[in-house]
Amino acid sequence: MKILVLGGGVVGVATAYHLLKDGHQVSVIDRQAPAMGGASFGNAGLIAPGHAYAWASPNALKTLLQSIIHQDPTFKISLRPDWQLMVWGMKFLRECNSAAVKRNGLAKHRLCTFSQQVLGQMVEETGIQYNRKSGGALYLFRSQETLEAGIANLQPLIENGQKMEVLDFTRVAEIDPTLSHMKDRISGAVLSLTDESGNSLLFT
Repeated sequence: MKILVLGGGVVGVATAYHLLKDGHQVSVIDRQAPAMGGASFGNAGLIAPGHAYAWASPNALKTLLQSIIHQDPTFKISLRPDWQLMVWGMKFLRECNSAAVKRNGLAKHRLCTFSQQVLGQMVEETGIQYNRKSGGALYLFRSQETLEAGIANLQPLIENGQKMEVLDFTRVAEIDPTLSHMKDRISGAVLSLTDESGNSLLFT
């Protein structure tokens, strides 16, 4: 079958590769020049099953309101009337309960873990070089309150087999000495042992 893949970023390239493996004739086109100038250009390059907890949680509304009030630059929400956003928002809020958090988090974790396994197979088969670093990822928390909340969010993933370590500041500074001067700004961290990273641009 002849198949056209729209988008030459990380997802498009990986999709094209597997379609070729299945015997299809594949062409990839992208509106950007170069092709990886879109979402993959700004991608953090994380392969992170340990970060797969559900964003819709009992604390999500409080966090969102605080971010809007304090004009957190990581949130860009237009306050003008938007029917589609309102419908989506109601669906999001319906998932902000403990049962949904566990269900959605486990579903995301299974998908992330499977994706990581498939990526590993792709690397073995192709020898692709993209500055892959597989030593785990360190997630920092600025207060004891946020650390405890983070651990609670991650508990379903831990119960599902995700390897995690909770670290105090002393251990954080041992792992990353560049953080040793930030004792007053870091209360602790979670080390997700299986997480990894890479350069999205090199991958494409």
